[in-house]
Amino acid sequence: MAAFLQVPASAFDVNNKIHLVPCSIHHNGPAKVAEFFEANLKKDGDKNLTTSFRGRPLCGESFPVPSGYTGVIVKEMKKPFTEEEDRHITGIQTFNQFTYWNLDREATADDKIKQTLDWIDIAKVIHRPVEDDSSQKSVIEN
Repeated sequence: MAAFLQVPASAFDVNNKIHLVPCSIHHNGPAKVAEFFEANLKKDGDKNLTTSFRGRPLCGESFPVPSGYTGVIVKEMKKPFTEEEDRHITGIQTFNQFTYWNLDREATADDKIKQTLDWIDIAKVIHRPVEDDSSQKSVIEN
């Protein structure tokens, strides 16, 4: 099975505000986020944000998309019937930063989203091509 991603030019808008909230919302479509959610945002220190969603307190932090990457919200228009079928996914919106929210606590290094962003930097280092054999020479010489 192969996956094909198509991102139309209309999906590119760097001013998009993306919120990753710790709940499941059974709604696909526009929402008055600026009017009801962002209107209550309070900045607590340099990077911590607080707000509430349906009476529940949320603590958040904004993260940039790592350099060299583009954030894309995708939608699968037609799900395949079998695992062998190709998947066609459409990018409906791009973004260059997002806000991650937790219930009642600030984001920590134990949060999956922070671990994912850290892994991108770690992966660049461990998968970087080795340029010379200097590391092997030092082992052999000792």
